[in-house]
Amino acid sequence: MSVCIFFPMKNQSILKIYLKKNEIEKARAMTCSELSNPLYSAIIARKLAIVHHLNVPINKEPTWLTETMQTWLEQIRKVPFNSEKMSTIEQELIRFDYENEIKILFRILEQCESPVVFCHNDLQEGNILLPSDDKHFNSKLLNNNVLDTMTKSDGDYDDDDEQTMMNGDCKQKQRSNFDDHIVFIDFEFCAYNYRGSDIANHFVERMFDYSNPEWPHYYSYMDRFPNDDEKRLFIREYLKQCSELNNTSEPGPYDNEEHLIKEVNFYALVSHLLWTLWSINNARTSKISFGYLVRFFKNFTPFLISSLTFFVVSISKEYGKTRLEAYQMHKKFVIEKYCLKID
Repeated sequence: MSVCIFFPMKNQSILKIYLKKNEIEKARAMTCSELSNPLYSAIIARKLAIVHHLNVPINKEPTWLTETMQTWLEQIRKVPFNSEKMSTIEQELIRFDYENEIKILFRILEQCESPVVFCHNDLQEGNILLPSDDKHFNSKLLNNNVLDTMTKSDGDYDDDDEQTMMNGDCKQKQRSNFDDHIVFIDFEFCAYNYRGSDIANHFVERMFDYSNPEWPHYYSYMDRFPNDDEKRLFIREYLKQCSELNNTSEPGPYDNEEHLIKEVNFYALVSHLLWTLWSINNARTSKISFGYLVRFFKNFTPFLISSLTFFVVSISKEYGKTRLEAYQMHKKFVIEKYCLKID
């Protein structure tokens, strides 16, 4: 028996996600540190590839990013500036020239092709469910050598591997069984968007942990953006799954590790700037009495666990500044690494 969960979208179309009975009740949200776990990362990569291959009956033009940024920015500009009532950080963030920065951002993105696919657009740890008995789940992953099969290319198997896995069908079936235990939820922001944006946003989430019970209710780790080896682990599994879904051995012109690494590096800028705008906008519109003001954080989501209650994590001004600084630092990195001209 299964249950069907519906995620309404703007045009009244519906995305249906089927889960096994009691799957949600027996699950918990992933933690920030677990996003970097190679066992989980490989599974997330394959599941995200499946999401990206969905054919959803909504607008397939990649307008979500520009429209969302513009909407949130328009709301921000309606806020009366009051230096007496605003903190120094708030004044700094409100005064920032987002209009010009968005133009610069898209001039940068124009120099990196990225396919348009159906995207989750908010794949952070709170929107990924694990089995509540995940210690047993991890044990089964390791005991069955699943990590080895995840990280090896098709030509890398030795005799022992062949005896263990028997054949390709067995390997694929085993992966699928484990993949089914990890579930994506909260498609509030789902839309057709650039592939690089969805993957990069997921990678950026490794840098911000929202489990801090004390003010400002987050931890930031600027050194946790994945290095190239960590990116390749994820990307390799993603591309393998894409190849299986496309039923072809001929990859597209942008379906290779090097190009996807470039996409991730470019579109990480989108994550920083987009959710900074979100935080500023929600600081002024939310009626929830938390430290929202001028800050990014996307964990304003319904957790479909047990009571199906809405939970909102408090957000602080300081984080908005942290994300804006991260954007500026990463922009410098991208411009220098790829020798970009943005004038």
